[in-house]
Amino acid sequence: MSTVQLVGLRKSYGNSEVLHGIDLSIAEGEFVALVGPSGCGKSTMLRMIAGLEEITGGEVRIDGRAVNRETPKQRNIAMVFQNYALYPHMSVRQNIGLNLKIAGLQKPEIESRVMDAARLLDIVDLLDRRPAQLSGGQRQRVAMGRAIVRNPAAFLFDEPLSNLDAKLRVQMRSEIKALHAKVATTSIYVTHDQIEAMTLADRVVVMNQGRIEQEGTPIDLYESPANLFVAGFIGSPAMNFLPARTGAGGTEARLGDGTVVPIASRAGLPADRDVVLGIRPEHLEIVEAAPIITGIVEFVEPTGAQTQVSLKVGATSVTALVQGIRQFKSGTSLGLRVAPERVHVFDAESQQRI
Repeated sequence: MSTVQLVGLRKSYGNSEVLHGIDLSIAEGEFVALVGPSGCGKSTMLRMIAGLEEITGGEVRIDGRAVNRETPKQRNIAMVFQNYALYPHMSVRQNIGLNLKIAGLQKPEIESRVMDAARLLDIVDLLDRRPAQLSGGQRQRVAMGRAIVRNPAAFLFDEPLSNLDAKLRVQMRSEIKALHAKVATTSIYVTHDQIEAMTLADRVVVMNQGRIEQEGTPIDLYESPANLFVAGFIGSPAMNFLPARTGAGGTEARLGDGTVVPIASRAGLPADRDVVLGIRPEHLEIVEAAPIITGIVEFVEPTGAQTQVSLKVGATSVTALVQGIRQFKSGTSLGLRVAPERVHVFDAESQQRI
């Protein structure tokens, strides 16, 4: 296991800068997920750590050692790709053991390591098959086996589950989490899927336009998003945003239609300040008596265990997530309530959390 540290990491393609001085420290044995929309720079950053992408500025350090000038082989990093990168003419056994063969290990040592990895990943019965004879999930296990046998300083995962169907992604998430618990190797996992990031990682790093917006535990990001971007990106369904203006005393805000929404006391919050209220769909309660907000039902999406209700509150679309199967007719009025401590408040101009 090793530590990984990024110090002022920059990447430019000509005059276009895609990473703007990234500082990030990853502890020994930690599982960190890099998450963000397409084009935010997360995969580029991963490739720079691996040595597959040239560094424009700053440093990548492994165990405190700057590795900018080292080859991928010298860095002892194992990378698991989205497309598996398996050799179709080789058996599973040969694919897993190839890098060990190239490294000059003797055949008995290679076979021992391959078998250990195969047992760990439950693919012993697949060792003599070729990639074309495997399912997507099995191919991904083989790709992970090839990484495991090297005993690397760190695992790098580049959106490894994006080619799998939804059911298999859930299964493979569990397997990757269980694998990390067994081998406890430092792991950096890139994904655009915030559910993957939240369920797998010890710490999540949210990126946007080549910068880190916020980093913390999944619960930290869910309960205390630093700004509107993080608030909208973390959580499914996405957080509702309602433009408002603060009232006196820092304990309420008024929507455009005059509706007053109680908020948890915020010391020093001035009156008549433009803000954005953030409310997660699961924190909105549908009530018949004493509602705080009233919305008009647009459509309903039942999913079995939950029902997602889309409503119009003034000019703003709002989503409420309620338990069980509920029927609501389009065009009807529904009352909504939310606990004041569940209302997030962001400055309308800076978009930062208040």
